[in-house]
Amino acid sequence: MEVQTEFPEGWLQLAQPSRWDGLHINHLVAPSYEGEFQTSTVIVSFIKKAARSSEAPSISGRWKELGITSGTICSLPFHYGDKIRTEGNVEAINLFVDFYWLKSCLNDSLDLFDRPLYGMHDKVSQCLIEDIYKDNQSGTPNGLIYSESLALALLHRLNAKSLQRPVDIRVQREQRIIGIAIDYIHTNLHESLALADIARAAGYEGDLFAFLRLMRRHTGKPPHRYILDTRLEVAKNMLLGGKHSVTDVAMSCGFGNMSHFSTAFKRHWGVTPSSLLRTPSHLWPANLVMFSKEPDIFGANDGKRPIEQGKAG
Repeated sequence: MEVQTEFPEGWLQLAQPSRWDGLHINHLVAPSYEGEFQTSTVIVSFIKKAARSSEAPSISGRWKELGITSGTICSLPFHYGDKIRTEGNVEAINLFVDFYWLKSCLNDSLDLFDRPLYGMHDKVSQCLIEDIYKDNQSGTPNGLIYSESLALALLHRLNAKSLQRPVDIRVQREQRIIGIAIDYIHTNLHESLALADIARAAGYEGDLFAFLRLMRRHTGKPPHRYILDTRLEVAKNMLLGGKHSVTDVAMSCGFGNMSHFSTAFKRHWGVTPSSLLRTPSHLWPANLVMFSKEPDIFGANDGKRPIEQGKAG
């Protein structure tokens, strides 16, 4: 599991090296800080001493207080990125949980990972984190499975707690903006889609780099990758329908250059568009005919969009 082992100047690491496969824990004391981050794990923190202020950009780009106070729990989902700035020293015990290790340990799904949680008061979660830290500091005398079990219990509890908390207004607005952006992309695939145009159509007022991060956070891909994958998915479906020529498909999906279309299609699906069109349906590769509904990023689905089943570009 990859976690940060080198910290900015002035940050103090107090924990022992972690021995677990799917977990890492640190105890940090950090001074004032401003920067960007991207999580590669699920992170759960117990804030022993909060900074005087902890802020992140709002949807308008202005800094907004996160409400992090001493004695509270914070959680960041897997593959989450944002900016943050703190004023004053902060001390926290941070538990990093490998997302794929976590999934391998669970028979059911957790909904903890779709949005961050800040400033949550929960004494039981605090005790679980402190017990994992104590086990780490004492050399895991109860065996590795002890703290792993505590971590799973912690995440189940936080999952239940997160479902009880109202969705932040910021999250609701982000979801609305991304929903509009995705609809705009699907409606205008035949056009040359610029990031600025997508942001403008969605009513986003911040800077474009922040919008790029927002798109990636909600779709799992940067905008250019999401657009290309969507073009190739629609192109595949049109070709499988057998009613369109390769040129018509390319133009309808926003590919102005036939060579680029053919190269991108083959790289993504393993076969050229013209070859697919000539191949009898009973000989189509299995990865091209596995249709399912595309999961909406907000839990709904209009049923119109097929999900990508091929290999990543």
